[in-house]
Amino acid sequence: MVRFGRRRACHSPTRDCCLDDSLYSRILVVDSSDVLSLATTALRSDGWQVVEAETFDRALSLLRSLAIHAIVVDPFNIERDGLDAIVVIRRLTNVPILVITALTDRHVLVAALRLGVDDYVLKPAWPSEIAARVAALVRRSKRGDHSSRIDAGHLVIDVIARQAFVAGEEIPLDQREFDLLALLAQHAGTVFARQEIFTRVWREGFDEHSSATVVEHVRRLRRAVENDPRHPRLIQTVQRRGYRFNLGALAAS
Repeated sequence: MVRFGRRRACHSPTRDCCLDDSLYSRILVVDSSDVLSLATTALRSDGWQVVEAETFDRALSLLRSLAIHAIVVDPFNIERDGLDAIVVIRRLTNVPILVITALTDRHVLVAALRLGVDDYVLKPAWPSEIAARVAALVRRSKRGDHSSRIDAGHLVIDVIARQAFVAGEEIPLDQREFDLLALLAQHAGTVFARQEIFTRVWREGFDEHSSATVVEHVRRLRRAVENDPRHPRLIQTVQRRGYRFNLGALAAS
């Protein structure tokens, strides 16, 4: 069964959804779980055109016949092997893939990222967060992947050159520090849990020491990029959830 969502007016207070992206983009949601059903509702309320496919084969048929701009899927909750499903999707399209999953095996999640998944959210997930991540993925896709230069007031990040500047002067960052800064800045406004940060930046399994490693690297970054590290404006802590790059301080060039 396939259901097409009727476009609605955007009522989101963030207004991300009110950009032209949502008006001309069709999102394919695969699976019929409660979380993805809630995500579908959130996407439609934000103005996105949503197509639902309750089976993987139907999703492939839609990818071949419709212009799809992003895919939301739980590949580990369908009738096909999850990693194999990602490979098959990637053979058909290069559009962003957002995975929503309860899977906690970090090795499998890292493998999914390497096979072409653009982002993932662990269940339980807020529908509004899913919608926000879809919006971010579509924006980056339409402007040619991640911005190579990110301006955030006194901080400038050159992603391609792997350089960061504060007040015009380059600051020394090691590989992990830069990768962490780029991850947060390129997903400005998105909250990342410590486990997710460690998986994406270190690309290793999360253990009892990993959380402290992330905290220490965030502390170093704040000392390097914040005007007042004791009262961070760019890299913010979200209580009991993780860290985010302050969207209000970001102006992408």
